[in-house]
Amino acid sequence: MNIALDAVDALDFTKDGDQPVEKVYEFAKEIGMAAPNAEGVEVWGPAPAPIGVVRGRYRWRFLVRSELNVDLSAYMAAWRAGIKLPAQARLQVDVDPYSFL
Repeated sequence: MNIALDAVDALDFTKDGDQPVEKVYEFAKEIGMAAPNAEGVEVWGPAPAPIGVVRGRYRWRFLVRSELNVDLSAYMAAWRAGIKLPAQARLQVDVDPYSFL
């Protein structure tokens, strides 16, 4: 593991619970595949959020870590720009998350 990684962002994906969890997971994997390749950036996920369903919405999480010299906000903006979300899906980026709940 590279211990020089210090900057952290979290990307949360939620989708209405009217879809089977497997379909929601497949879409979360597609979001992960859309992550740009960049030197000094690691993307982990999708993983179910600790509280997997909130108000009927499935929640999946990505963790993005980078070296300090990487412009992580530009990386996240490029990733977000490459994702087409269905109307019932939501995407939230939390920079330097305090908690992963």
